[in-house]
Amino acid sequence: MDILVYLDFDGVLVTAMDRKPLADRDFLSADRVALVRAFLRQTGAKVVVTTTWRRNATCRDALIRAGLADDDFFHDWRTAIDLDLTNCGVSVRGTEIADHVARNGISNYVIFDDFPVLASQAGYHVQPDDRIGLTPQHIVQALDIVTRQSPVRRPAAA
Repeated sequence: MDILVYLDFDGVLVTAMDRKPLADRDFLSADRVALVRAFLRQTGAKVVVTTTWRRNATCRDALIRAGLADDDFFHDWRTAIDLDLTNCGVSVRGTEIADHVARNGISNYVIFDDFPVLASQAGYHVQPDDRIGLTPQHIVQALDIVTRQSPVRRPAAA
């Protein structure tokens, strides 16, 4: 069973304060990326990029430079870029994630995003403060989310 991490960048891996002194527009916090990577190692999860950065050719490379490995990405590694979102309602990001979940048959996932998602995704959502970004406490919350979603494994009958 695949476990996915739907990953936003701005407000999660990089904050406005991180950006002020930097000229590198592809900067991502290596410390925050390390938190994501630790979560991936603990759970066997794979990353799906949901950020608007996914439209840039350098998006995946920026994550790799910041500490992810090429095999940390799900085979369908970013949400769709060309969805018709004219009537999506409250959350464009949530609608994009819902589309990806449905297309890939995913049932166990967590969303790291500083913006709200769809109401139906609230139980999957870890929402960092955009001024602070991802913290170790968010990883604990994410571990709880994926643990609750995993089926209970019972020993085989003797």
